Amino acid sequence: MATLPQFRREGVVMPRTVEITIETERVTSVTRRLYAVELWCDECGKLAIMITADQAAAVSGCGLREVFRRLSLCLIHFTEEADGQIWICISSLGC
Repeated sequence: MATLPQFRREGVVMPRTVEITIETERVTSVTRRLYAVELWCDECGKLAIMITADQAAAVSGCGLREVFRRLSLCLIHFTEEADGQIWICISSLGC
């Protein structure tokens, strides 16, 4: 809040103030390349496009924790490789 010079009105000194409000808006955009592979999905019974858990969270917008919760409840189709890599069937996403 800024205080402007005072002025007189009928012999009384009155302070003069001005209040300024500034509103701002920020938009952040992040773009990533989607790394996908085509693997057999047992639940779909066909070849399907599979993505990583991180990518599934980004694509679905529900977050990594929710993706793993849905994986543990078998609500998302997935396959796991011998090295522990999890591939998620993109057609089964829908958070």
